Amino acid sequence: MLESINTQFESITNLLSERDETDQIANIDLNILQILIDFLRKFREASDFLEGSKYPTLHMVIPWYKILRNHCKANVSDNDILIQIKSVVEQKMIDKIKIENLHKIAAFFDPRMKQLKILEQDDILWVKDQIKNQCIILLSQFDNDSDDSINTVQERPSKKSRKKETVDFSQYYNLSSNKGEKNEVDLYIKSKVPKNKDLDILQWWKDHKHEFPKLAILCAYYLAIPASSASSEREFSATG
Repeated sequence: MLESINTQFESITNLLSERDETDQIANIDLNILQILIDFLRKFREASDFLEGSKYPTLHMVIPWYKILRNHCKANVSDNDILIQIKSVVEQKMIDKIKIENLHKIAAFFDPRMKQLKILEQDDILWVKDQIKNQCIILLSQFDNDSDDSINTVQERPSKKSRKKETVDFSQYYNLSSNKGEKNEVDLYIKSKVPKNKDLDILQWWKDHKHEFPKLAILCAYYLAIPASSASSEREFSATG
């Protein structure tokens, strides 16, 4: 809205002059208008990204939050008006935006941020413990599913048929490997990831899902959660 006023200000002025209504824009200071546009541009960039629907967004809530908080810090070159604006906006961010545990866990599944340097030390340890515990739960679910399949095969009455019998090969599977159970999170943390700001996270996990099978399942769960409801609201609006 502000950009629209700024770029068309001369046309707006001429139109209001013809109507003798220039008093409607008499209090607009073009310098302050430009300051606001420049300051708010970073917020628009963050909103546009976090409202996306064709790529994961939840893992970027904390990075964008920190970027915007830093954007609100006063600089030596700022004038008094901009300093006041930054102060008000930063306080609004603190009051309105709450970083949840879900955001902290989601950041772990961005391979570029897997060291979690963006979090405090206590949060880093908490996230790693949560992920390891969830991997153990997944492992137990795999084992239970395997046991169920064994029971199903054993309880099925034998029939004379040309069909091949279902054979349980779970003893040869790697699901219950102690090494994988304990170290999948650590191996992921130690793995090398290209320093690419345009890295396709979903493609990376697709390429490494056999290397980190349990983490890949958790990744699919967490990164499927959108950071904002805006995308779903757009779909409902389009449908309606």
